Amino acid sequence: MKQPKKLTRDQKAYLAKRGMRPDDYMLHSKDSKEMILYNKKEKRLESVVK
Repeated sequence: MKQPKKLTRDQKAYLAKRGMRPDDYMLHSKDSKEMILYNKKEKRLESVVK
């Protein structure tokens, strides 16, 4: 698995708007349709549609 990166300000705002806690996630990868996030607490990948 590649190294997860910190979320940007816009990505944090988007997750907060969706009711998710941005502090629990790091960015694994993204494309035009979705973001793959790494959940630090549960140690698993999650997909979020943009």
